[in-house]
Amino acid sequence: KELNDLEANVQSYKPQMAALKYDKFGFFIGLVGQAALNLMGRTEHTTMIDGIDENLNRQLWHQAQFVKRFLFAHFGEYKAGAQNSIKVGNEWLKSYPGVYFGY
Repeated sequence: KELNDLEANVQSYKPQMAALKYDKFGFFIGLVGQAALNLMGRTEHTTMIDGIDENLNRQLWHQAQFVKRFLFAHFGEYKAGAQNSIKVGNEWLKSYPGVYFGY
């Protein structure tokens, strides 16, 4: 029941965040809503993050990958999660110079 309530709240808040041009908050609200749908089994692929603009910025893209890894672990897709982590780790560091220094 709580996930149903959460998903309903997400659907009401997403348009409000878009109207206010709060892209970052809209992204997180959408990410939480997508995770709720996945956990409730309402998506075809339980570990996919759909309908999220992961190009918004690199920090938000990284947050989406974190949720994706949680979903891999939750649904027992450990090998796919490990492969995704290695791929993202390699791409992330190469595309984001200075990440180790907090930039």
